[in-house]
Formats: sequence, C-alpha cells, structure tokens
Amino acid sequence: MAKIEPIVIDILFENGGVILEDFFVQKLSEEIDDLEKEKIEKGIEKLVKKNKIYRLEDKYISLTDFGDLQEDKIDELLKKIVHPKFLFKNPKFTNPNGKEEEFCDNMIFFDGNLIIIQSKTKNYTTLENFERFQTKCIDNSIKQLDSSIRVSKNEIIEKKFKNELGEEIELNNTNIKKIIGLNICYFHQDKDYFISKGWKNKLKHLDDIPNILTYQELKKIINLNDTLPDFLEYLDKRRVLVQKEIPLLSEYQILSYFFYTNHTMLLEGMSKTDWTDSSLIILDEGFEEELERGELKNKLDKREEDNKKSYFIDNIINKIIKNVQNEQDIFFIELLRLNRFNRRLISNRMLPIYNDFITKKQDFRAPFIRLNENLGILFIFSKKSDNFYENEQILKVHSLIMKNRHKLQKIIGISENHYKDGTVNHSFCILEGDIKLDESDLPKEFFDNLNDKSKMEKLDTIYEFN
Repeated sequence: MAKIEPIVIDILFENGGVILEDFFVQKLSEEIDDLEKEKIEKGIEKLVKKNKIYRLEDKYISLTDFGDLQEDKIDELLKKIVHPKFLFKNPKFTNPNGKEEEFCDNMIFFDGNLIIIQSKTKNYTTLENFERFQTKCIDNSIKQLDSSIRVSKNEIIEKKFKNELGEEIELNNTNIKKIIGLNICYFHQDKDYFISKGWKNKLKHLDDIPNILTYQELKKIINLNDTLPDFLEYLDKRRVLVQKEIPLLSEYQILSYFFYTNHTMLLEGMSKTDWTDSSLIILDEGFEEELERGELKNKLDKREEDNKKSYFIDNIINKIIKNVQNEQDIFFIELLRLNRFNRRLISNRMLPIYNDFITKKQDFRAPFIRLNENLGILFIFSKKSDNFYENEQILKVHSLIMKNRHKLQKIIGISENHYKDGTVNHSFCILEGDIKLDESDLPKEFFDNLNDKSKMEKLDTIYEFN
C-alpha cells in the first residue's frame, strides 16, 4: 500500500466511516499540509479498486471490511486507561469438546470486574439500511455477549486467558465479582439510529444488560473518564440507567446526566428509593446541550484544568508499576484503584511539599494521606542516602510507624530517592495486617520527618463538584 492509503483509511475511520467524498478530500488536504488533493483522490481511487472503500449514492464514500481495524482501535483506546496486565485482545478458551473458541474481541479484567467487549462493524452499500445494521451490529453481537457471559459463569469450562503481557490469568466464579458487557458498533451518525441504547429485551439476564456504544462514543467516554475506576463507574451507572427503559437520544445525554448528578444518577429531590422504584426515566433534550455549553460545560472545563495537577500522581504510578512483580499484584491494584478525583486531591497536598523539597533543596520530606478508614499512603522524598538498601528500610519503617499510629489495616509506601550522581529511583512497599514495631528504639529524627496530613475528608465520600 502507498503511504497515502493507510492515512485515508485511518482518518476516514476516525471521522465516522461514511462521509461526502468532496468534503473528505478538502478536509484532509487542509489538515495535512503536504497532502495535495490530487494525491488524496488517487489514493481513494486505489482503495475503491481494492474494495477497501465503497462509493455510495449522493457522492458518499464508506469503509469496507474494517472489523479488525476497529478491534485494534478499541485496544489502542483502552490502553490509555488500562495497564496491559489487565487487558486482553481476542482471548480464547477451550470448549468442552476440546476446540479452541474466541471468548470475545476485547476484554478487561481488573479487581474482580470483568468487562466483555464484542466489536461489530457493517459494510455500507447503501445509506439507508438500518435493519441490516441492527441485525449484524446489535442483535448478533448481543447473542455473542450472552454466550460469553454464560461461559464466564460456567464452573466446568476452564477459562485461562493470556493478557497483553503474555501472562496467563484464570477466571472463575470466586474472582469474578461483576460482569459488564460492551457492544461496540460502528455506524454513520447522520443515517443510523438506536431504538434503545441497552437493547434490554434481547439479553436473557437483565443484570447483564450490555452497554451499546459506537467507537466514537467510547472515545468520548474515555476522554471524560480517563482512569480505569472512572471508566468502570460510568459503565456501571450507565447500565443502571438503561434498565429504566429510558428513551435515549445520544451518549452525550447520558454523559451529561452522569456528571450533572455528580455520578449519583439521582436528580435533586430524588431519593434512592424513588430511583429504585421508577420504571421509566425521561431525559430532557437539554442534557445533551449541557455537555457542550452552559453551567455543566464550565464545570467540566474547570475540572479539566484542576486535573492537570493530578498527573503528578500518574507519573509516579507509571514509574513504579514497571517494577511491580506478579506477587505484588495487591500493591498494583491499590494504586490503580485511585480515580482521577482521588489523584487530584492527593496531588493538591503532595505537590507543594514536593516542590519545596526540590526548590528549597530540602533533603527529606514524608507527607502522609489517609484515604479511608483502612488505607493510607505515605510518600517519602529523600536525598539522605545513596544506599539503596538503606532507603528501602527507611521507607518500610516510616510506613509502619504511620500504619500503627493511624490504626490502619493497610498502608502503601512510595519513595522517590535522589542520589548524588543525579539519578532518581522509586521504591514502594505495601504493609497489611498486624505488624508490630518497637518505636522506642527508633531515633527521634524518624518522627520529626513525618508530615501528618491525615485529617482530610475521606476521598471515597467526595464527588466532582461538591
């Protein structure tokens, strides 16, 4: 393939798969400086001859046979928020007859949450063919989802899947806490439509109602919920909304409702009992507009600006998890349980201390934050020692002091050690259970270095706009 052709396919996919040819050529030539219209037109012509693109009526063009491309694109999107350890592409299992079968197209398994994703596309030969789209992209996909859910609950079938690191993970009824189905369809938003975003009557188990999304909607959801806990929470709350037989006009409405209600899905004056007992919810069309303009848009813009500080925690997590061994999965999961708001609150308290440590050339800071009744995090920023083993011991002892002082079930310790040769390394530990420490033998310096910030509100009780 010439260089232009994969560019055309990729950009056509990202822009909806079906588009006016003249508009597409003009847009592409404006967005990419070194691409001339003539070169783009020749590239499209070659793709038409290779049956990679259809020419439709009314001067539209559309992609053909792009199922594998969509699966790859979904995988790329998920990698933005999911570590490869918890991500699976085309996982396979052996059925009772000894034959290998594909479990699903894409999968996430994190902290007991199993996200099963079926990806479906439809080749357009005409613009008005929703019935065919409905059968192929929705009904057939939901049948496959139903089959995958039944396999995941079947104790007899052995389910050993390899994640994207090549590690084998076994699923069973003891480690699966929740199952969420995702049906990712691909359609032209101006021509196709959904009767229901949940397709409730097509699935046998009401608790397993799938989230029917387009690739473009999935992209928007991940942009606004850019940590794995945020993404999982949205899918779970979204599924509950679909169960109410709600007439849904767009994903923007659902996103707006989710943020407008501070993730609770309860409108002002609505109790949890009202919500549980209701069988029909109707969303005003104004919810869709709120995401693009108005008070909610302003709040989300402010949230985006405030979140920039939270990437300080992201950077620390990304540096540490490279060194986490399989037997330390519990540490891994605890860190990745932190949603974007948690990370922002922690960063708000950590960044001033860290900046003082760097700019004022201090040699030791040890700020602590209590996340909830049972869990806390201790950060240590140190220039005290060039001895790796000594730094490991300093981290463990300080972590144990704070665990016992606050009567925690579990504490995460993270240290950033700066050495005289200019190198920086990160260490970590996780301590849980009953561990004794005779503090009387420790130097007073250990306690003087601890900066206790534990009187903050619990992170798990605070929502976005409170």
